[in-house]
Amino acid sequence: MLVFILGGARSGKSQAAESLAQSAGLPVTYVATAVAADDEFQTRVAEHRRRRPPEWETVEEPVAVTAAVAARPGRTLIADCLGFLVSNILFGTPSDPDDKASESAPPTAEAAERRAIKMVEELAVVAARQEGLVIVVSNEVGQGVVPPYPAGRLFRDVLGRANQIVAAHAQQVLYMVAGIPLILRDSLAGEVTRG
Repeated sequence: MLVFILGGARSGKSQAAESLAQSAGLPVTYVATAVAADDEFQTRVAEHRRRRPPEWETVEEPVAVTAAVAARPGRTLIADCLGFLVSNILFGTPSDPDDKASESAPPTAEAAERRAIKMVEELAVVAARQEGLVIVVSNEVGQGVVPPYPAGRLFRDVLGRANQIVAAHAQQVLYMVAGIPLILRDSLAGEVTRG
């Protein structure tokens, strides 16, 4: 089963995902897509880690999220977050072997966009069919101003498409506002805790 949780910055997305994971009654794996590149972000990552129960498995996977999900059937998986996954695919990460192979000739924006959308489609299909529970967390970035630079617009547009793809495959879609889940889709009525 696939649950999709999205919202703005500090809206309570990750906490909602963690709460849902704890109530599922299955072993939990947290698939972290962020790469902590500076001290401030390392502090944020440490805060996330402190909240998680010690028995939860953590997998740091900035790009191959679909493989990480597929390799763990019968569990609850939290993929946090789709925004970082899209960013890592579009702009590369030090741990992405495809990025290292193309250091001499970086991919065009169009090629990076196609790769990101393809990988998100694969993740959505695998997550929706996965035995157990998969919770994908993402940022809603389409409600702000248009970014003033091309890379920002590319990220916003691709993440918007990625959010639509995952939402289309999800049995449940929650939109977080000020720590409160707004239920956008609930094909399994009654299984999501409100408020």
